[in-house]
Amino acid sequence: MSIWSWFRDSWNQFFFEPIPAYSLGLFRIAFAFVVFMTLSFLAPDALVWYSEEGVLPLANSKSALIGPRFSVLAWLPQTPLTIGLFFAVLLLAAAALLVGFQTRLASIAVWVGLVSLHHRNLYVLNS
Repeated sequence: MSIWSWFRDSWNQFFFEPIPAYSLGLFRIAFAFVVFMTLSFLAPDALVWYSEEGVLPLANSKSALIGPRFSVLAWLPQTPLTIGLFFAVLLLAAAALLVGFQTRLASIAVWVGLVSLHHRNLYVLNS
């Protein structure tokens, strides 16, 4: 057996051999649980961290970092109702990801929501 055929066989075995998907499902559940709990703890103080009357208004948030950032919260009106609805939708998406309902759509919604939160107020993560 040559080196090339050994490498090819090893490559094919590693990448293309069927394996059970239990570990991916457990990771999805654990990740969704952490996201859900983090959002649950952050939700009562959402107006403090993400509203115009909070510690970092949108104009200051935009000038805090140089370069493009993606935040749905920057596109929405900066009202307490909008921020509350954003958190409610994000919590709903995290719950859907946790139970496995529409996981592709839920994972995209969770990703967009988390990136939006992180880019709206960077200092919540960098204490």
